Amino acid sequence: MKKMLLIFIAVFVFGCTEKSDGVKIIDNYDEEYLTEKQVDNEAGTEEELKLVMKDIKQIVHDEYSKLNSPIKAVFNYRLYIDEEGRVDGIKQLPISEKYSTEDGSYKLIDKELLLKEFADAAKSWKFTAATKENNPVKFRGDLELILAVDETGTIKEEIPSLKSLGNVLSKLKFTDDDIYFVVVEEQPEPIGGLMAIQEKIVYPKKAKEAGIQGRVFVKAFINEEGIVDKVELLKGFDPECDSVAMNAIKQTKFTSPKQRGEPVKVQVAIPIVFKLQ
Repeated sequence: MKKMLLIFIAVFVFGCTEKSDGVKIIDNYDEEYLTEKQVDNEAGTEEELKLVMKDIKQIVHDEYSKLNSPIKAVFNYRLYIDEEGRVDGIKQLPISEKYSTEDGSYKLIDKELLLKEFADAAKSWKFTAATKENNPVKFRGDLELILAVDETGTIKEEIPSLKSLGNVLSKLKFTDDDIYFVVVEEQPEPIGGLMAIQEKIVYPKKAKEAGIQGRVFVKAFINEEGIVDKVELLKGFDPECDSVAMNAIKQTKFTSPKQRGEPVKVQVAIPIVFKLQ
């Protein structure tokens, strides 16, 4: 019997989280890790710390998207960075009562939740290691920052007080240019319907002949104009099928995602099922 190709496509909001088991949340590593005054060169370049800022902004915007109301997030951590430039541990530093209570205008994000999300993001960070006498050494630096997101989704700096790591971070500015919402009021839809994606997908010959079937999950980052800026493979089952699915989504034009009537960027997960019958 001739095999028939069935491809199922659906679009839904990407909002999954990952368990934090790569970066330890600890009480104290201070004796093992050197401060900025004890090293010749601190850990982290400007470009590397820009990526940290991008992740911080994304964390805050994700929380705003969940609540859809003004929020405030207090980041006050000590980062312990090993000789290879990886974050080995994070310590929660005391937060002033002035900034740890809600003022009525903004909802304060739970510090335990924020710490977990920060630790999740820190697993992927890679810094240029700190050095002393031309040798890489363990380094610790503090990050203190309070961010607020208003009713329009705009991030505002409350306390741009960054210590140690802030020697570079304090020179950088927070913008919303690279923030992709997790949830928006008007989700993007493929222009031309689901067929606009399906018509771009051809079942790879080798996978078809081998009877390979499965589901590909692709995260699409869609800008204000409905153009897919980039795609990421969340989960795949066959390299060729994965590539076909990602390319099809990358080439698809979507309607403009909107929040409060204004075009915004959004991230969505798109599962594509390859099935032979």
